[in-house]
Amino acid sequence: MGYQLWMSPQTGYRRQGTRFESLRSIFLENAKLLSLLEPILCCKDTDSASDAKHALESRDFDVTCVVNDDGVIVGQIERKALNHGLVAEHVKAIEEEQKIDENTSLVHLLHTLETTEFKYVTRDDQIVGIVTRSDLNKPIPRTYLFGVVSLFELHINFWINYRCFSR
Repeated sequence: MGYQLWMSPQTGYRRQGTRFESLRSIFLENAKLLSLLEPILCCKDTDSASDAKHALESRDFDVTCVVNDDGVIVGQIERKALNHGLVAEHVKAIEEEQKIDENTSLVHLLHTLETTEFKYVTRDDQIVGIVTRSDLNKPIPRTYLFGVVSLFELHINFWINYRCFSR
């Protein structure tokens, strides 16, 4: 019966929004990182490494950006590396492959996060936020994945009905 929601049994007309391509195009064109990213919380390069580590642990963050006294991002730190001294002693460069533009589609993000835990989100080549695998649990990505599963179920239901009951 579910197959009738996407294809008319009398006319064979396939209703709009019932192909994987149509669902994918909605999320390629409209769902962007802007709706998922978290603002980047930075620490100063002059901060104590132990204080920065405590701040990251309390927020359950593994990584964050480091800014200088002028507020310019100078690199990143990882929570596990912070033990003693100043944050400046533990700063690592942010590579270009760690960045992703805010206008990147949700579908592209899913592929990107297969191979990395996080990406820094940029706007006009400036880091404005971060997106991680845990952000895929937000409503917009969940809606996309639910749509894919629902369409798959409708297609399977159609083929079961076609093979088993139409003869």
